[in-house]
Amino acid sequence: MSDPRPLDARFLAALEEISPGLAHITRSHLQGAVIHVGLASEILKGAHVDPAEKRDKLERSLEKARLALASLDQSLGRMQETTRPARPTTDRFDLRDLLRRVESWIGPAFAERRTTLQIALPETRVPVDGAQDAMLRALVVVLVQAGLALASGETLEVRLDAEGALEAKGAPVQRWLPAVTDVIQDIGGVLDPGPQGSAVAIRFPIRSRAC
Repeated sequence: MSDPRPLDARFLAALEEISPGLAHITRSHLQGAVIHVGLASEILKGAHVDPAEKRDKLERSLEKARLALASLDQSLGRMQETTRPARPTTDRFDLRDLLRRVESWIGPAFAERRTTLQIALPETRVPVDGAQDAMLRALVVVLVQAGLALASGETLEVRLDAEGALEAKGAPVQRWLPAVTDVIQDIGGVLDPGPQGSAVAIRFPIRSRAC
């Protein structure tokens, strides 16, 4: 049964479904930075530590703190991006880039749920004309729904080919596909040739790479 809510509402609901995992990841980055800054402070207080050894330990702790803060900055940036209003404009874009963004948004939450999201992309561009924000949000809705149907330890395998066919393979499709079929169709996707067991292929109309 399809969901009558607008795409933006379904997108936010999908993020809410996985938000505990995303919040935990963001909190872990912050805690890591705090721990390593605290260690650096303790190292500086060490009165009987060899100066060279102190400098080496201090540099390692500060580097770990820097990496934790960089990860925190990326997490907060992704969260900020998800809350901005969708742009209705239509443009041409590479579907591979869109899937990379989707993976960066929801991949960590899969790991937090002890499941895995694997996305395989072709080497060549997959140009698509459409509303980029709408397609991005629709793909998040679809892949989150497919991911929630996974049991612990299972993997959602997503493979895009150069002709615009996106195959998703994981939990039996009847557990999640009926709820998002309308979302797929609304962004120009066609189920091709149709769901089969645990796999479904979604074909998008691509444009000539010479355009």
